[in-house]
Order: sequence, then C-alpha cells, then structure tokens
Amino acid sequence: MDIVRSETIAGKMVRFELSTGVHELSLPMSFDNSVRASEVSIVGDEGAVIRLPLASERRQLSDGAIRAAIVLSTQLLIQGVAFQGGASSFGVAAVVVESGELAMHNCTVRGVQGTRALHANGGSSTILSSLFEANLAGAITAASGGGLYIGSSALVNNSAANGGALAVTGNLTEVALVATRIARNSAKVRGGGLHVTSGNVVLANLTLLERNTATDGAALHLSGGTTACQLPPFEHKRSIHRSADPLTSRFHLVCQTRYQRPRTTGSTLGSRRKYQACKRASPRW
Repeated sequence: MDIVRSETIAGKMVRFELSTGVHELSLPMSFDNSVRASEVSIVGDEGAVIRLPLASERRQLSDGAIRAAIVLSTQLLIQGVAFQGGASSFGVAAVVVESGELAMHNCTVRGVQGTRALHANGGSSTILSSLFEANLAGAITAASGGGLYIGSSALVNNSAANGGALAVTGNLTEVALVATRIARNSAKVRGGGLHVTSGNVVLANLTLLERNTATDGAALHLSGGTTACQLPPFEHKRSIHRSADPLTSRFHLVCQTRYQRPRTTGSTLGSRRKYQACKRASPRW
C-alpha cells in the first residue's frame, strides 16, 4: 500500500493485479487523500478472492466508523474480484466509501456478517455486472448524501433486520438501480428488497424484484423520501408498504422510461474513462 503514497509515484497510475486464489488481508486497505497516484485499480484474474480481515474484539473503530477490507475517500476501480466474509470476520464490511469515487465491475461480494457488505456513505459509487449474495446483515446501504448507481447486477439471498438487499437513508442520498435483479432477499421487520427512509431512489430499465420477504413490505418498505419505479418492477402490489403519512414518502410509477445516469460534475478524465470502460463491458446478469 505504501507504493500509492510514494513521491516517486505521484501523478502515475497504479494497478494491483491479483492472481487466481485466496488473498488474505491482515489489515484494511485505506485509500485516502494521502494517495499520490493519479489512479488506483485492483484487478483480479478469474478466481481471485479477497478474504476479509479477521474481526477484532472491538467490532467498531473508536470513532464509530465501520471496519472494512477497503476504506475509500479517493478514487478506486475494483474489477474481477470476489470478496469473501465469514464468522471470523464478523462486523467487517467489504467496502466503505466515505467520499471520492468507487467503480466496481464484475465483482462478487458474499458471506459478509455483522454489517452491510458495502457502505456508500458519501462520494459516488458505481457498481456494474456484480453479484451480492448471502450477506447476513444486508447487501448495501446508501446514506449521508452518497450517490449510488447499480447496473446489470444481482442482489440475491441477502438478509437483514430492515432492507435485506438495500437500505437508503439521508435526504441528499441518490440511488439508481438499472436492469438489476433483486431476488430472494429477506428482512425480519421491513423491506425484504428495499427499505427507504429518505433520499431519492429510481428503479428503471426492467429492474426486477421477485420473491423477497418481510413482515412489512416484502419488496419495498417506503417510510420517507421519493421512489420512482418503472413498470413492472415486482410481482404483486401488496409487496409494497408505505408510511401511513403521505407527506413522508412519495412513490411514482413511471411507464416506458429509460434511466440515463447524469453526468458527474468535476470528475477527472481518468474516472470518466473507467466509467465508460465499465459501461461497455457485457453484463453478467
């Protein structure tokens, strides 16, 4: 990791290549403002797996931050990598985005326990052609004004107390799910597929919700924010639960629309290249 902070690498691109096999992380990888490389990418060969670090006795850091394999507050591309959690890494997420830009393409995140697999708590996160599966405290959360775009991906067999696949909160949080499958997720309380308490959510381009389960809102539980959804995104109207107060939650059905991701202002040429490269790739789902 020190290489990306070296003066000799300032302004250059750094690419970490992971060979096939399991790669053990003893400590989290932190990509912050001390990174001097112009762009950093982690690219795995087929079958490359990152095993999450072992959980410490103190499951959260002293400042309340979530411990993760990768903590990001700058720019990072992750491609072709599988993240594997388990009981030994209880409470350790795969990725936490605090700020900056994350591009994740053709990745798998599986078996994370004790916390969401991915936290988009700020910045901009783009997830394409990826699989989030069997994560036992929910797949993804978007919060604190973060931007999250999920395209041509699958969130399946995840479970949580609220929002088995995705939980959204924060008035300025923006989420778009495009051509994505959300299936067989479960919540003990609310929102087997999605739980939205605030923010803006768009489900478009044949995003599919199917066979999700929860006590309230098998597919969606909407208690705030604005959710716009292209027809037909789920199998039964009773799979939606809305807050009893119409002022706290707005839901729109949008027919025959295709979502176009807004251009990111202030993005670098490198980040635009990464996004275009991901967008051109063939979807897995």
